[in-house]
Amino acid sequence: MTTRLTKQVRYWLFTGLALIAFLFLFLVVVAERYVVPQLKARISAFVVSGSDSLYTCSIGSLDASFLGGNVEISGLHIGVDSVRYRSLQAAGRLPSLTMKFDMEHGHMQGVRVLPLVFGKKIDVREVFSKDARVILQRNRRRDTSVLASVPLWKAMQPDVSRILIGQVRLDNLRFLYTTEDGDRSVKIQFDTCNALIRRIRIDSVAAADTDRIGFARDVTLHFYDLKFRSADSSYKLKAKVIDYSSTDRSLVVQDFKLQPTLKEKDAFYAAAKSRKSMTVIEYDKIAFTNFKVETFLNHNAIEADSVLVNAPKISIYVDKTYPPMLAGKVGQYPHQQLMRAGALIRIKGIGIRNLSLAYTERGEKNGQEGTLTLDGINLQVGNVTNDPALIRRNNLCVATATGRLLGQSPLEMRFVFPLDSTEGQFSASGTIRHVTAAQLNALAPALANTRLQSLDMHELRFALHGDDYSATGDVRMRYDNLFVVLQKTDERTGTVSTKKLLTKILNRFTLQSSNPANGTERVATGVVRSRQMTEPFFALLWNTVYTGMQGIMTGH
Repeated sequence: MTTRLTKQVRYWLFTGLALIAFLFLFLVVVAERYVVPQLKARISAFVVSGSDSLYTCSIGSLDASFLGGNVEISGLHIGVDSVRYRSLQAAGRLPSLTMKFDMEHGHMQGVRVLPLVFGKKIDVREVFSKDARVILQRNRRRDTSVLASVPLWKAMQPDVSRILIGQVRLDNLRFLYTTEDGDRSVKIQFDTCNALIRRIRIDSVAAADTDRIGFARDVTLHFYDLKFRSADSSYKLKAKVIDYSSTDRSLVVQDFKLQPTLKEKDAFYAAAKSRKSMTVIEYDKIAFTNFKVETFLNHNAIEADSVLVNAPKISIYVDKTYPPMLAGKVGQYPHQQLMRAGALIRIKGIGIRNLSLAYTERGEKNGQEGTLTLDGINLQVGNVTNDPALIRRNNLCVATATGRLLGQSPLEMRFVFPLDSTEGQFSASGTIRHVTAAQLNALAPALANTRLQSLDMHELRFALHGDDYSATGDVRMRYDNLFVVLQKTDERTGTVSTKKLLTKILNRFTLQSSNPANGTERVATGVVRSRQMTEPFFALLWNTVYTGMQGIMTGH
């Protein structure tokens, strides 16, 4: 009895082992002969059907080990079908972004076989790739009402019924962003990008979940070494780090700098051959709060609650010994440029802290330089938008600024821009206090052959309104001890000397040394300044205020 039982146990044991070995060999054969082709077909169908045949997909090879649920992918290439692209473009149905993706090697872990075979469902624990390349192309803004209404989850059916991916990790991703039709006016390149996209679900349930970024629950992006060049290659831009997290919807840019490609003044103006501004902009950090990346990707819309810029530095240099730029500036006020922006913008507020600005001008006649500085500027801008629906609710963009002029003089300014204005209407007001001759003499040599021997300006106030063609307003200026010295420069030797007679006549018979004087304050009211068509916004403001100042100082 014992011997017979032992034989039966051995029989069933060997039978069980044989059955397990058979099932193992069966799974291997199924993986090689059926599941691998099925998986390739499902991936290709998802890409092609889900994009309305806009994309093509090719896969070099899949090496499956389904006991561990692992799949190695080689030679995955997703491109744009040029014929279908032109067809959708003509019909106005192109998506906001199109993509090219090249991945030489990647792997999937935790692939579930039975849902793939019997349920047309792709269920994967993790997808990982290293050193892939992505090219995103922004297509022109179009009427979204003509876009196809079939959602992705429905377009990929019946080939794929559902996609579940635990997370996608992309390391050392190379990233390039361009605009439509090869227009190089926008071409942004990132040397390295790391992305972690978690809890991806593509089906009707996910489509109804408004908390998802696309079809993902969580998205974290880390970009390194941004590089950008302007259309004419005269300027380049770089940023060290750009981080985005969907957890708190924050976008942070660190160590940003925009500068001329030719850094030396002589080389820059030799190439420009005109009075083009040589501008350098840099800042430590800019942060967008509640930034909605999905609206940017899908609709080319920049939407955020606030934008905070920390410690920006702006340096502007203009060499007036070169011929002026004759391009008209009409239609280029700040709010007019906002309305013409290529992207839809919805930003509730912008805050700039501790801004430093230096404007240096080289004089047209004497070649000397004068610098105007603004320091410690705190700027607040509200209702920054070009969305017609938001403008109908609130049409005013308001900016306020406080800081220091020329190192130590308190400055306050306020601007109001009607976003629905037809001819660039605006209003501006401001106050500047406690300016001395020593501060202004840093400007005078470049602006004219004059020098302030003495001046104590206690307060300057102005209130202006204007449009594309002129500015009108009132100016008040309280000061004491005004004395101006007129100078001349010998063109041959460069020697500067005083025009004594003209200086004496000017200060005795033309200029008023103080205001108020004899108990009466002179105020310039109804000052009108016509705008030159090549004059930028802030030049019109300054020239209008200066016209009022001249009237007060001369008593006219």
